[in-house]
Amino acid sequence: LSQEKFGRPLAGSWTYSALKVAFDLVCPLYDRLFLAGVTGDLSRPRVYFSDTELARIKAAATPSAGDGWVSTQEALTAYILLTIGKATLPSTSRGRAIAAFALDARKALGFHLDDIIGSGVVGLKVCLSGLLQMSLPEVAGALHELAKTDLSQEAVRCQWRFTAGAACIGLGFDVML
Repeated sequence: LSQEKFGRPLAGSWTYSALKVAFDLVCPLYDRLFLAGVTGDLSRPRVYFSDTELARIKAAATPSAGDGWVSTQEALTAYILLTIGKATLPSTSRGRAIAAFALDARKALGFHLDDIIGSGVVGLKVCLSGLLQMSLPEVAGALHELAKTDLSQEAVRCQWRFTAGAACIGLGFDVML
């Protein structure tokens, strides 16, 4: 799978080994600080969207091209990407944006939704260029088209086999990053 996915055999690197050591050192320390209550304000600003607002965003984000449909998550992600991009990127920017999703993999793996399978999460990283030149339906459509292939049941199963194989030979951390 590594040869197919990356064009090379799976092998560890010093970068990932160093990150693993750093991770193993920093996380317990931060956990202790968190549990002691000295990590500062533990609340974060939250933004809520009503059902009506989500429906309005989804309607505005639904493209006429492709299959003419996007999920609410894809529509909301596109909306947030465009809003933040327009507010923070200079007008001369090429508008490169990255969105990362962490999604429940139980359905694709054939598990019941109430089964506990540990970290049953798959990720999808989407890179968009020209964000500032794209419309909301174009961004949502791009997210949707990529998700249809990269989050298909077969793609999720393949990613899990790859990750499990890497873990079996002690390289699980290497493939996570």
